[in-house]
Amino acid sequence: NVSHSQQFALVACCKDGPVGVDVEWRRPLPERIELAQAHFTPQEQAALRACGDEEDAQRCFFRIWTRKEAVLKAWG
Repeated sequence: NVSHSQQFALVACCKDGPVGVDVEWRRPLPERIELAQAHFTPQEQAALRACGDEEDAQRCFFRIWTRKEAVLKAWG
């Protein structure tokens, strides 16, 4: 599985089962709330709302987003 963003790349290989990876360049994302409402579970949305200041909220968003992407890629 492969992911890239800006100057970062991530490659994962596994011979025993599925594997998924995702990497995202953390950047200001004004549409973060709309993306979360469209793609995050209610629990993920609650976790995002519980984050602190703007920087912490962006960090939380990308943490949830990349984990979700990696799982989806592993599942195919």
